[in-house]
Amino acid sequence: MKTIKYNFDEEIYESTLDNGLKIYLYPTNKTKNFYITVSTHFGSEVMSYKKGDKKYEVTKGSAHFLEHRVMDFTKNKDAMEKINEFGSIVNAYTTYNGTNYNLFGHDNIYENMELLFDRVFKADIKKEDVENERGIILEEYNMYFDDPYFLLHNNLNQNIFQKSFIKYPVLGTKEGIETVTVAQAQVEERVTALVEEDEKEKENESKKVNGILLANLPVNGTITSRYGVRNPTVSTVSKFHTGLDIGTTEGTDIISATDGKVILHSTTGDYGKHLKIEKDDVIIIYAHCSKLLVNEGEEVRQGQKIAEVGSTGNSTGPHLHFEIRKSGRYIDPQLILNI
Repeated sequence: MKTIKYNFDEEIYESTLDNGLKIYLYPTNKTKNFYITVSTHFGSEVMSYKKGDKKYEVTKGSAHFLEHRVMDFTKNKDAMEKINEFGSIVNAYTTYNGTNYNLFGHDNIYENMELLFDRVFKADIKKEDVENERGIILEEYNMYFDDPYFLLHNNLNQNIFQKSFIKYPVLGTKEGIETVTVAQAQVEERVTALVEEDEKEKENESKKVNGILLANLPVNGTITSRYGVRNPTVSTVSKFHTGLDIGTTEGTDIISATDGKVILHSTTGDYGKHLKIEKDDVIIIYAHCSKLLVNEGEEVRQGQKIAEVGSTGNSTGPHLHFEIRKSGRYIDPQLILNI
């Protein structure tokens, strides 16, 4: 989990799940309550979205319309009663560049999180839902346009931002609200999923070496020695550490970080029992193993078990030495894995 320094001595922790969902955790002792928000990059600025050869069109105010439908708990009264029982509060809001679904509480954080996630990620939109919501949003629209301050702000935007999405209010136009259909609402759900998919792809791109996507870590354990200059505990070990040492118990599974071909299966030297796996001009070394489970010339898949952790060769205890070379040059694994 990546640590981000924030406001003097405070820290935010960042991680990305296997499904691409990015998580931020901000622990603080300044309050006894917790705050959970699920954010999407689908805001009112999104008028269309292209994925491959397909282009999806959305109406003005689509994100706001979708926000209303997602946070409708009337079809799941048990969930709403449970949230009330916990003393928690749920709400949501849409901006130009995103939508946020929020929950505030003081107890039962995991149960609250599950209730919010179930609503946001499993929302079901039907024709009657769209018709019912249309009237509610039109009332909201009329309320805003009866407010002279809102009218002044809206007219200024209309004149200043003539070629920008800011020209239109977040809640959309009356025409857009009146013409939205269930099919369009379902497109909005697909657009949200596509935006999140693109975010996952961007995250994956940051973890590639020469187009090769690496797993988060090839073994579960604790980083005991990082890439770079160090003070070695074994006199014959170089002061410049060419990889990442991950300490764990002997026999722990080691998985391949990439697809590739085994170009070396060795049981001798400082690396002890070790493998070299090549993909294009990238070579990854897995060293100090207790068992090697693949042979030279064999093709391996990303995520495949290839060895077990040991302490063979020039080693002070069970660990995996994980090393990356690109075109013959060493690469810091932490720059690739974002850890």
